[in-house]
Amino acid sequence: MLFTSLIHILSIMLMIDRNKLNEAMSLAEINSYRELAKRAGTYPALISNMLTGRYSPTLRTVGRLCSALGCRPEAIIGYYFDSVDAPR
Repeated sequence: MLFTSLIHILSIMLMIDRNKLNEAMSLAEINSYRELAKRAGTYPALISNMLTGRYSPTLRTVGRLCSALGCRPEAIIGYYFDSVDAPR
């Protein structure tokens, strides 16, 4: 109950962090978002939309990306408290 209230107050936004994602891709020897999308079973446009903040990823999508990258979620996720703080 308290957590739900805090979510409404803070308006937390979950996003894929571009710098973290690029670092994870480099470690996994993945050279493009197209290649990452193929390995994760998704579309390059979806990755683009996540990076620009047009789409907030689901846990399933984060899991697929992490499986393709061989990393944990915190390696690619950035947490922002409102859309103003989120990178574009």
